[in-house]
Amino acid sequence: MATTSTMILSATSPLLGRAFPPPTNVASDAKFRVAIKSFDALLSTHLSDSGANQNTSFSVSVFSASDPALLYERHHTSETVAKASFGINEINGDSIYRIGSISKLLTVYTFLIQAGDRHLNEPITDYVPELLEMGGHVHLGPNWEEITLGELASHLSGISRDYGLNDFSVHDYEMVAGYPRLQPPLLPPLIPSDKPICGYLDSSGHMQPVIKLILYGGVANAPAAFPPSYTPAYCNNGFVLFALALERMKQEPFERLFNRSILEPLALHRSSYSVPSATQWLYGVVPGDPSQCGWSNEFGAFSPWVASAC
Repeated sequence: MATTSTMILSATSPLLGRAFPPPTNVASDAKFRVAIKSFDALLSTHLSDSGANQNTSFSVSVFSASDPALLYERHHTSETVAKASFGINEINGDSIYRIGSISKLLTVYTFLIQAGDRHLNEPITDYVPELLEMGGHVHLGPNWEEITLGELASHLSGISRDYGLNDFSVHDYEMVAGYPRLQPPLLPPLIPSDKPICGYLDSSGHMQPVIKLILYGGVANAPAAFPPSYTPAYCNNGFVLFALALERMKQEPFERLFNRSILEPLALHRSSYSVPSATQWLYGVVPGDPSQCGWSNEFGAFSPWVASAC
């Protein structure tokens, strides 16, 4: 028995590519002005809550590629920042934040600028064979030869989320993260090799320096959460390996590639890949002690997903 399918194209079939031209003169659009006014009022309503006002600082800017002027801008300084001993005490358009996981997007941009998308279906083991050499010591570990660069960059790899960071086996981590202390009898004991020895926040909030060889071995031997491309799940480790693959391709440190691809072309002179410089401290949003709030932490190999300052 054979079946035949026929695709009929008509004048109503959508074309591939962008469906509409980019908007122009957005600032003069009545509906946009109403939306911005409503958005601004909503922010004001939430900030009237004393808790939010005390601990929340932010900057919001809306722009269009077709308009040189900002369409909307608002900055809010929390009571904590207003009283801070380090950095600025009033946030404005020149303020600098440690931007955390937005760095993941910048990491993907760097990869696409430097290597394009033709490598995304290649296995990570083409560039980081250490995963095969170090792995295989745990039950249900990742099948590294099946995990592609694209899956690492899109939270589809199925590998463990973190090494060290957010690991409750680290001494006092639950207190650092603000959780109630766990009672030892509630959890089974771990053998020493299962406990991370770097890449975590200690009880004072300082990042324990990342030892790359230990990190790769820990990631390689952590059990897989699911098979590749089975389902999305947030994964920090994937971006460490993704950035390392680009380093191996280009034979250059990722920080240099990041600077050349993102910071220099856009003239982002006050942005950085690693710990903010002394000049950046003058503009920094530092809510409290620089070490405890993460401002002065050096994240090392974790930088492709957590550490940039903009």
